[in-house]
Amino acid sequence: GGGSFEVAVGEAGHIRYATSAPVGATRLRGELGVGDVLGEAGVRAVQQRTAGVLDEIAGALARYKGVARRTVVSGGTARALARLATARTREDGAGMTGGVNQVELPAEQVAHMVALLCGLTLKQRLALPGMPPRRAAMIPVGAAILSTLASVLGVERYVVSEWGLREGAILDALGSF
Repeated sequence: GGGSFEVAVGEAGHIRYATSAPVGATRLRGELGVGDVLGEAGVRAVQQRTAGVLDEIAGALARYKGVARRTVVSGGTARALARLATARTREDGAGMTGGVNQVELPAEQVAHMVALLCGLTLKQRLALPGMPPRRAAMIPVGAAILSTLASVLGVERYVVSEWGLREGAILDALGSF
């Protein structure tokens, strides 16, 4: 719902570490009073707020050397960024509304998208090829959060998953029959 992000480390059905942090695009947009254009000052505020909750998480992830380099990410912001990235790399604009499962977003690309998105008005963001209308208002804040996570936690690439916690809970419940 845009109010938090979750971090988990695991393998083959065994969770080694999991936590939730109260940082999400909707929450930060409201708490920081972000307007239509995020701007550089808004990006800095999002970065500071996000980095402020990452100390404990970074310490916990340090036990798992290199685990964050290639990070699976799900949720509306991740899917929207993948759609934008896909549309920007296609000359014909095709594939803008298709699936984005397994699309890889290098951290540098996310940082470039923050630089682009933070200076655009909502109307300008809506005009971007691949921009999902539902995500246009929140995407600059969400992208700034992901860029900060990459910088602080050492993420080199995000791999977008169209599935999230809800689908995992359903699969888990079905496995108990």
